[in-house]
Amino acid sequence: MTKHLINGKPVTDIKPDPAIAKTIVIEDWIMQKDYKPAAVWTHCKGNIGGYVQDFVLDQISYRVVGTKKQISDWAKEADFIVDEVYAYNPIDKGSYWDGICCAPNSPKLPTRAAYNKKYKKELKRYTELYKENKNKLLILRTN
Repeated sequence: MTKHLINGKPVTDIKPDPAIAKTIVIEDWIMQKDYKPAAVWTHCKGNIGGYVQDFVLDQISYRVVGTKKQISDWAKEADFIVDEVYAYNPIDKGSYWDGICCAPNSPKLPTRAAYNKKYKKELKRYTELYKENKNKLLILRTN
């Protein structure tokens, strides 16, 4: 059995706060699936170039929608290696993600207001899907 860690703590040790246990949350999970072989062409000066067998990380990404308890229970049951987990939330001015996910002067990133507007729209859509799914955990593959 794989031991699952989130922020350095075993998943089994995570107990959702009863006050927010029924609140719908959105989390993005990136899991390590496997290492798969990849043929890589190398050409080294002084050596005979050729194909070298290398390995690349195969990852699966999911957007998970449900209560903290549902997500925690799902994580305990699944047999995967958690690489990273991100809570999908609105971004406040001065937060860690301000400037990473949104920036006022970047042509590649949305403004904070546009990001938060998109978040509210997606939260509404996911909440409707969650209710249509009889309040069961939604696991949406994103790659």
